[in-house]
Amino acid sequence: MNAFQLQPLGQFGNAPRGVITGPGYASLDLGLAKFTPISERLNLEFRAESFNLLNRPNFDLPNRQFGTQTFGEIFSANDPRELQFALKLHF
Repeated sequence: MNAFQLQPLGQFGNAPRGVITGPGYASLDLGLAKFTPISERLNLEFRAESFNLLNRPNFDLPNRQFGTQTFGEIFSANDPRELQFALKLHF
C-alpha cells in the first residue's frame, strides 16, 4: 500500500496502466468418451468430463479500490474441481 499515493486533484501519477495484477490462472480439463453400439441404428455414448482436474486454486483479482482498508487483498477464488457424467442414446 505504501507504494501508491493519491495524486492531487488535476494531476496524473507516474504508475503505468495495469500495474496491479492478480495471480496466474491454470486449469487442466479432461474429457473421456466411450461409444457402445447396441444395434445397427442405436449407439450409447458415455462421457466423463473433469474441469480443473488437479483442483488448483485460481484466485480472483485483488481489490483495486485505492484508499480502502482492503486494497490489494484477495477475497475469493474461482470454482474448484468439477466432475460431469453423461449418457446419450444416438438413434
